Amino acid sequence: MNWIKTVIIVGLISLAASFATGLFKAKVLYKLLKERE
Repeated sequence: MNWIKTVIIVGLISLAASFATGLFKAKVLYKLLKERE
């Protein structure tokens, strides 16, 4: 039962990390597009 909890925690952490990097990339792209106008 313990390993299931570990898998869930690791999954949530990786999900949060990918969400954060996606948000960061979106911010950078938005900034670049705004500057090009």
